[in-house]
Amino acid sequence: MGTVFWICWFFLLSMSKDVRTERNFRFVLDEIIVSSCDPDFIETFEFQISQINNRSYVDSQMVLKRTVDSVGAHATLDFAKENSKKMRLYDVQVDACLFLGDRHRNRLFSMYAKGLKKHSNLSCPFKANFNYTMDKMYVDEEEFPTFVPFGSFRSVVEYLHNDGIGARTVTRGRFIPRT
Repeated sequence: MGTVFWICWFFLLSMSKDVRTERNFRFVLDEIIVSSCDPDFIETFEFQISQINNRSYVDSQMVLKRTVDSVGAHATLDFAKENSKKMRLYDVQVDACLFLGDRHRNRLFSMYAKGLKKHSNLSCPFKANFNYTMDKMYVDEEEFPTFVPFGSFRSVVEYLHNDGIGARTVTRGRFIPRT
């Protein structure tokens, strides 16, 4: 009798690895604001967000005025649960070219880099007068842990070049209950 129990238990466990648990939350982007664009560095830098079938998609266009071998990025991410103080999840400075090419131990960085590779034509060195685009980039909730608290987030990314800040983006969004 005990052997049958363990065979059934093992069978159920092995089957459960193949079953994807649907997340109880949705990732929603509310806005992406571009500010502090250096007119000597960037000709165009725009984002559009669309909400299609309960998913946020981002399209973007960027044209630089000059070729750039190296771009840095200073990024912060703050998260606040409903009725709670905000907490800083990260505050980092990275080389954007290395970021695009490397694997990342940080799960959020890994998800973002994977999305950029899949949905954009970003590559280093960045060429002048070339239309860099991002097409229908989204965040797949299945890549997050099964539990993510509901709340809002704010991300600030400053794109750095030799002369200072080339541009700043502020992204706001939420994790909300799936309906």
